[in-house]
Amino acid sequence: MRAFLMIALMLATPVFAQPYTTKEVRKGLVRNDKAEITILLPEYFEGQNIDALTAAFSQQPYFGAVAVTLDENLTSNANTLVGNHHSIEAANKAALALCNKARASGSRKCQIAVEIRPAKSSGAPVALSLSATDIFYKEFRRAKAPKALATSASTGKIGLGFGEAAEHDALAACAQASGAEDCLISILN
Repeated sequence: MRAFLMIALMLATPVFAQPYTTKEVRKGLVRNDKAEITILLPEYFEGQNIDALTAAFSQQPYFGAVAVTLDENLTSNANTLVGNHHSIEAANKAALALCNKARASGSRKCQIAVEIRPAKSSGAPVALSLSATDIFYKEFRRAKAPKALATSASTGKIGLGFGEAAEHDALAACAQASGAEDCLISILN
């Protein structure tokens, strides 16, 4: 079966009012590699094997989303799958932006058809993507302070900084990785 979704695996930033500390993140972070799939537009997938689609979507790193345009068929290049975001809101926004950019002229605006979340994620005070969670536990958490982790909402890239210039270095690494100007410090010690 022809791949019908453009995959854009990228990190995206959660909306932090202020940076969290490592301790706050460790206490609230969902550490789970299992995904929970919610199909929001089952009518779009009518005639498809929903169990097979759900199994395929569950292989994507959370948080993720599938955006589709109802005026185009299942194999449309506009249909977009994104994954590895820090929140479902960021995943939805990225999927919609990519889908709307690729949809045919005159087609209705894209809608979210599927959401991909970590299993048992409801109510968790801190959310990071699967990749960022892995980086947090394997590298960032163990490093000595001062340290900082920066994220870009528009591109989803992250940057790490350690030592006296941790904030500056994290922001610079994020900007260099993403080419964006919207990097913010999300975790700071």
